[in-house]
Amino acid sequence: MGHVEGCDEMAQNRPGGGQARRVGRLRRSVTLAAVAAAGASLLTLGAPTTASANQPDPPLPPGFVRTFAQEYVPPVCPTAAPPGTIVPAGVDVRVACETAETMAPTPEAAAAIRYAFGNLGARYSQSDRYAMNPPKFDCTSLISRAYDAAGAWIIRGDNTFRWGAGGVFGWTGSYLPQYYEGSNLTRVASFSQLQPGDVIIEFNGSTPAGSVGDGGHAQLYLGNGLVIQSGGEHPESVVNVDRHTNEFDNAWYFRWNAAGATDPVARKWPWVANLLGRQLGPVEPAGPAAQVSRHERGFLFRSPLVGIHEVHGDIARRYAMIGREAHPLGLPNSDERAAAIPGVRVSYFQRGAIYWTPATGPVEVYGSIAGRYRAIGSETSRLRLPLTAERPGSAPGSRVQQFQGGRMYWSAASGAYEVQGSILLSYSLLGGESSFLGLPITPELDGPVPGSRVSYFQHGAIYWSPRTGPIATRGEIGGRYHRDRLGRLIGLPTAYEVAAAVPGASKQQFQNGRMYSSAATGTYEVRGSIEALHGALGAEAGILGLPASDELNGPIPWSRVSYFERGAIYWSPWTGAVVTRGAIGDAYRIRGLSPALGLPVAPEKDAAVPGSRVQGFQKGRIYWSPATGAQPVYGSILMRYSALGAETSALGLPVRGEYPTPQGRAVDFEGGRIAWDARTGAVTVTVS
Repeated sequence: MGHVEGCDEMAQNRPGGGQARRVGRLRRSVTLAAVAAAGASLLTLGAPTTASANQPDPPLPPGFVRTFAQEYVPPVCPTAAPPGTIVPAGVDVRVACETAETMAPTPEAAAAIRYAFGNLGARYSQSDRYAMNPPKFDCTSLISRAYDAAGAWIIRGDNTFRWGAGGVFGWTGSYLPQYYEGSNLTRVASFSQLQPGDVIIEFNGSTPAGSVGDGGHAQLYLGNGLVIQSGGEHPESVVNVDRHTNEFDNAWYFRWNAAGATDPVARKWPWVANLLGRQLGPVEPAGPAAQVSRHERGFLFRSPLVGIHEVHGDIARRYAMIGREAHPLGLPNSDERAAAIPGVRVSYFQRGAIYWTPATGPVEVYGSIAGRYRAIGSETSRLRLPLTAERPGSAPGSRVQQFQGGRMYWSAASGAYEVQGSILLSYSLLGGESSFLGLPITPELDGPVPGSRVSYFQHGAIYWSPRTGPIATRGEIGGRYHRDRLGRLIGLPTAYEVAAAVPGASKQQFQNGRMYSSAATGTYEVRGSIEALHGALGAEAGILGLPASDELNGPIPWSRVSYFERGAIYWSPWTGAVVTRGAIGDAYRIRGLSPALGLPVAPEKDAAVPGSRVQGFQKGRIYWSPATGAQPVYGSILMRYSALGAETSALGLPVRGEYPTPQGRAVDFEGGRIAWDARTGAVTVTVS
């Protein structure tokens, strides 16, 4: 039977008083009696075991998988407790953690404290106390796993307690006096002598062994009267920080002490000696407050920042080749372990990791690239595994690293971002970081059109969809397209920006339109039926020239208009797209004639009088000649004018558009006048 830990949950014992406490003791009595019946020697009285530390590990609990330090110590203290985790009034979690780790007597204790703080809010569970995703703890597994992650197995006599290999230290018989010899847990005389990282064991009776069946609790001391614990009095039964109280009759105190074991390798794991081989020479300095011992097949590092960790095999050889702890990777903060991809091994360091596969060998990822790589899921991300070490990029001050699924770029100005897939292929063909796009400034994101993707760069972007493939935008067109979210109107780019037919102008085609840019006119889009007519008229090289506005709401409901250098195109569901230009177009727009005339229904054409022009609108016409200028005629006056033969009549062309009179409205012509009486509706024609 696997080791069973004795932690009664304080939240259950305290509110119910003596009766609830007796129920808890009875519950523990049944459990421990079952353990004793099964011969669980770690909890029973008697002489210490003489089993060798090199013997096979004890059997695991049913369904439990050996983990061997699958956890690691966070590099820094948390800034706050997770939501729902109650802390005592006046206690700042970050300050409490940093103060405790600073005052801890050993680097292992400091690392164990950071581990415990890194799991604040994790749920309490005795039955699932080894769970890792999400983590769960009871009171003693929190302490065991904290020291395990710190690279400091808790040793009792000649047994090493491994939380993943047959047992975690318990609060009962493990601490009998006959078990102290050779242990790395040293008894502390009193509460007043405790230091951060020390272990508090609470129990009933004169010794922990005497409290079998009567409840107990374990806490990690932080200093200043504070403890971190799993369960305790927290109402939600989670890992929490609290002020120390003892719900039991007695307490013993212990301190992890590296001097309890003679060999630094043996202090870590029994199998490390076989893993690293014989030690070569004395322990050496490895940077500020860190030490390293060299072995036949690797290194063992010890530091107050990261605890004790090994590096071995090909990973160790690569680590030594690039400068070991002097490299930006820093010190190891994990042992080599299996990565998330089968057949891959990894060792984590303060500022990165080294991955190994049979195909690639060892490849390091470090610094800002490593930070971004880890943020997106490391080897489980689309990048998968690193293929080459980081190298200088072709852009000044840049760095680049190749991965199986893409490439990561970094500079101080742009940060670290990945480029992948078809976008990476296009980026590379354009020249990568030395191209007009510069370095990436975002990861690949959802694009403006459903199913599309985009990566933004210092001077542009590359958009991709299954229909368009990867196309870049840049400069004024790219900036305007992104800034004003024009993708929802004109879709994705379908061709690269090119020079327009007008000197100094450029253009780019999109799925549903086109964008133009020039210093003289600005940057605008043309789309839909208006773009089609503009193109039919010769586009920028035609009669209208470059656009001078985006497509806008037109002068009447449901209409649209785009203005150009030399005219405009109006559109509505009833008229379609029609162009106005020159003096007629100017008169229509500047004089605000749309309420009287409606929209244009046909393009400008020659009138019947030589040298004159006319354009029809929904409710009227505008005539133009060099002598008369542009003049509108509409309504009842237009009806009579048309009936008389319009410009071919004796009246000739209009010389003054419709204007108000005392009786109504009138239009002057070359050969006369037409007046409309507002009171009677009568139309009078006068020929001069």
